[in-house]
Amino acid sequence: MEDAKCEKCGAITHRQRGLTRQNLKRLITPKWDLTELLITFMMIMVIVLAYSYSSETKQCREWLKLFSGEQKDCEAVCSYQCELSQGNYVLENASRNLTFESFNLSEWD
Repeated sequence: MEDAKCEKCGAITHRQRGLTRQNLKRLITPKWDLTELLITFMMIMVIVLAYSYSSETKQCREWLKLFSGEQKDCEAVCSYQCELSQGNYVLENASRNLTFESFNLSEWD
């Protein structure tokens, strides 16, 4: 069964319902008009935003895990993270006491 077409202009006057070859072809092949492009763009943006949300919440959970200890440890971690974000790469971390003296550099010479 095929759609009924006008004999003069070839436009479809009556569409067949159900599973026909024409209807399956219309369902599968995109038209790529402005509406189709807009819907495709919106779907891609939703996927990108979902991935971004997932990664940001993961980072937030990891950040909050650092503050599960005592208050002095929380303050040390917070100040250390702030210094890292500002570009001050310091080897001394208040919670870990990392200094040049704690490493035995004479072994590496």
